Amino acid sequence: MATIREIARAARVSTATVSRVFNDRPHVSERIRERVLVAARDLRYTPQQTACRERIALVLPAPDVLPTRPFQSFLTAMAIKHLIRRRVGFEVLGPGDGPATSSFLVHGVLCTSAACSTCELVDRMRDLPMVCLNGAGSFPGHTVNADHAQGMGLAIDHLAGHGHRRIGVLLRDAEDPVTQARLAGFQAQAHRVGLPADDELVRVQNGDGALDPVRDLVRAGATALVLGAEDLGPAGGHALRTLDRRVPEDLSLISWELPGVSGLLAPPHTTVAQDAEAMAGLAVDMLLGLLGGDTPPARHLVVPCFLQERASVRALTGARR
Repeated sequence: MATIREIARAARVSTATVSRVFNDRPHVSERIRERVLVAARDLRYTPQQTACRERIALVLPAPDVLPTRPFQSFLTAMAIKHLIRRRVGFEVLGPGDGPATSSFLVHGVLCTSAACSTCELVDRMRDLPMVCLNGAGSFPGHTVNADHAQGMGLAIDHLAGHGHRRIGVLLRDAEDPVTQARLAGFQAQAHRVGLPADDELVRVQNGDGALDPVRDLVRAGATALVLGAEDLGPAGGHALRTLDRRVPEDLSLISWELPGVSGLLAPPHTTVAQDAEAMAGLAVDMLLGLLGGDTPPARHLVVPCFLQERASVRALTGARR
């Protein structure tokens, strides 16, 4: 690892100036500060670095995003797990933080959500290797994503195999690329197995709760529902109870896996699960490869979803499985 003296020599300043920059002290011009930080980054120096090979910025979305996307928190936890396992130093940052250039240095960026891509912080680090989780379709750099269309296909195929011919789908946020991929998966798989994919069988909920769109799908004659966002599982189940519909006796249901929650619902939901462990591991590996000068096998890596069978789906009478 480079020394303070070597950084000072490369930046053409004194060691005292380098110390002031690293400790975020006043009385250092922005021009000098930037010169020191560039020299430190070029020499791959990290203040107080111990056994960590690299130091990255782990960027979280705005605080108001996480409560509406609970899977995001789980995916972030998996990313942290893999960073620690690989002994990678990291600094947790949010959109409100200043650029990663003053009190610490980073060599790469791992974004935990495509929502991070528009924040000023990330924009100021565009020159660094950067990977985003679930960012395909909206993130300009490298991404690792769940195969949302394939996951929706699993749900439709499972319900069709249980004899369901009218399957309603409830999604969230029509502008979200994830929603668009899941909708495309529904339409494609419905076409493949000869099921209707009428507009009346698709609802997009942009606000809180799910009562109105679930009521619409029930009125459209759906015998099964796919709740295509993680937080819609509990909300959709509550809506069905309000409508006096029993799961699975009156209506079968598949939701998107919400770790630690879906299996505890009444009844436990059969779910489409994203492999957060694999996604986070691939994202960290991709970022470390970029830092080492490697070329990833693809700009956008895709991880298949899997079906977690529980107790919220029943076969219709006479259905062939």
